[in-house]
Amino acid sequence: MCRLWFLGLILALAACREKAPADGAVRVSVSYGSYTPACLRVSASDTQGHLGETDIPRSQFKNLSQQQVTVAVFRKPEWERALTLEVASYDASTDGSCSGTELERHRSSEPVAVPLGEFSTFEATLLARDDDHDGYTLRTAEVAGTDCDDTLDSVHPGQAEVCSGTADADCDGQAACADTECLNQACDDHNPCTLEDQCKQQVDSTVKCAGTPKTCQPPNLTCYTNESACNPATGECVFTQRPANQSCNDNDACTTNDQCGADASCKSTSPVRCDNPPSACHVSLGTCDSSQGTCTYGFKDSSASCDDSNACTQNDRCSGAGSCAGELTADCVPSDDCHRSVRNCPTSAMCMESVDPAKVYQPCTVASLNGVCRADGVCSSFPYDPSNFDPDSIAEADRMLDVHITCGTPADPVIFDSGTFGGNAPNGCSFPQMPTPRVIDGYTIVPIRNLTIDAGKALKLRGTRPVILAVYGNATLLGALLADGDMEVPGAGGNRTNCGTQTGSTGAFANNTGSGGGGGGFGTAGASGGKNSNSTNGGTGGVAGAVTLVPLVGGCPGGVGGSANTTGGAGGAGGGALQVAVAGTLRVDNWVSVSGGGARGGKRTPNNTGGGGGGGSGGGLLLESFRLELTSQAKLTSNGGSGAEGGDSGGGTGSDGTDGSTSTRDPAHCVDMGGSGTPGGDGGADNKAPATSNNTPPNNAGGGGGGGAVGLIRMRGFGSCDIHSSCNDTDGANCEISPKVTPLCP
Repeated sequence: MCRLWFLGLILALAACREKAPADGAVRVSVSYGSYTPACLRVSASDTQGHLGETDIPRSQFKNLSQQQVTVAVFRKPEWERALTLEVASYDASTDGSCSGTELERHRSSEPVAVPLGEFSTFEATLLARDDDHDGYTLRTAEVAGTDCDDTLDSVHPGQAEVCSGTADADCDGQAACADTECLNQACDDHNPCTLEDQCKQQVDSTVKCAGTPKTCQPPNLTCYTNESACNPATGECVFTQRPANQSCNDNDACTTNDQCGADASCKSTSPVRCDNPPSACHVSLGTCDSSQGTCTYGFKDSSASCDDSNACTQNDRCSGAGSCAGELTADCVPSDDCHRSVRNCPTSAMCMESVDPAKVYQPCTVASLNGVCRADGVCSSFPYDPSNFDPDSIAEADRMLDVHITCGTPADPVIFDSGTFGGNAPNGCSFPQMPTPRVIDGYTIVPIRNLTIDAGKALKLRGTRPVILAVYGNATLLGALLADGDMEVPGAGGNRTNCGTQTGSTGAFANNTGSGGGGGGFGTAGASGGKNSNSTNGGTGGVAGAVTLVPLVGGCPGGVGGSANTTGGAGGAGGGALQVAVAGTLRVDNWVSVSGGGARGGKRTPNNTGGGGGGGSGGGLLLESFRLELTSQAKLTSNGGSGAEGGDSGGGTGSDGTDGSTSTRDPAHCVDMGGSGTPGGDGGADNKAPATSNNTPPNNAGGGGGGGAVGLIRMRGFGSCDIHSSCNDTDGANCEISPKVTPLCP
């Protein structure tokens, strides 16, 4: 390589040519090895103090592959003929000038003579090396390099320290753990029996690579002892086995009878069997959960047949998720509007019918009957099952007549006869149109669509049969409804043929005088008749009867007074048997009475004096409706009639008794008209028992009759009750019920 350089003012410019300048020149050759210098500085000087130099940056090097730079140094005339030459190498250049660190300097060992017109030579060989080509020169005694290892390109200044190695990777003079960068960093102490090696500061402040001793834990302590050690040659743990066939626990809940094997493994000879799936929709073989010892079974697909144990399904199939279900069979169809029909699933597929609570009191149709559903599931024209008759046995066309009582008074009422179906009305009023009654089971049943008795008006029922007013709509009783006895004339169904011992017995007759007849019995016992003037006992009172009014019965008569030649007074009649059954609302705002009749007084002939008759008992009153209303003006009575006075010794007839009250709970009383016979006893009323005529009459006078007993009253509202508060009072005002009874209400 031939280069031309200016060395300040001391060197002349000349080409690399064969002929030297007249003042002579020095040809300087600089050779380099694996490191190409960044900049060269060539200088010349003499002993006279002359100095010249020039910088050659790497960018001006020619033919780098020759690894040599050649320059010519021209001597100026004023310089000495012997020059001292120097070549310096730098690791950087700036703006064409050498900069950075001077790596090395080479000086001619003695001045180089420069003959006139000739070239002399100076050769310098650079020592800097970069054999690993990492860009850093090797540091030697002659070279101010920075690389501490020129055989590895991974070792040079600025490189991260390799804490697990032995070399000084960053060339800072501290290798591996000795470098502060490695403190507490991972390293390798080359001991396989340590773990988590780190550069750690020692007690003596030095830093060394040290690890935590490896812990050798046996795979289990059932087939190994707790003796163990680490082999420093291999880093493997060495364990001591227990004898084979020793029992152990492999911590697998799916095994039993675990034993140690020759290889120190804990094994079982009795695994848990998973062959009992929970349902037909699970596969037959399952897997065991080693932590719980429980079996898990897969699901059969949705095409698999099964049995869901529900008799109400068919074509049962698996769901694909472990459950079994089938198609529901057709719904059950109830036999009528009032029932529901369901299956007793899953036990039975048979349709079971029962009353549908949601349909009770709702409209229904059965055959040609339009009605409502009763609580017992019957579709009926009545919303409940009334006592003593079937409301649906009467054709709908035969119960469409409204009965409206617009005339008659309690003192002179419209009269209907239950035996002949005839009737009569007081003068000035027409007998109302009445539906054709039915005689069923001995009752006269009068089918009515709606019943109304106007205020102040009255309907009285007489005749041989009990009366059932079957009202298929509503009944409004603003006036009186009577089936009471009038003296010896019974109300409808009173003085029944089967009274038997409930009839008051006849008074005795002795020594030409008679004792009183006994009062009729029903709700309670009738009172005994009074003694005659000879102290002969009167007739006994009738006994108490049934209390249900199912069957419907009326009151019983009092006994005839003791007599000869019909001188004894007639007994009072029993009150009637009346049932008002209303499908809708029964409103009572007036009298409804089945009170008994009063007896007749004893008579006297020239030789004989008769006893007074016994009073008749109250009858049976049964009120049933869906909605029952008793206003403050309601009067419900079944009082007994009073006994009559015995015959007068002076020849007169004793005073008659009085009928049981139809509108109050006051006892019927025999008024003493001044005769010598003993007055009859009071009739029963409310909670007062009938009275006996207890006084013995004077000579030739007859004994009084005993009072008749109260009858029976029963009331029931199947849907609701609206009972005025005064009906429960005891002050005798407003609403009156005699005898007292508690309505049966929801």
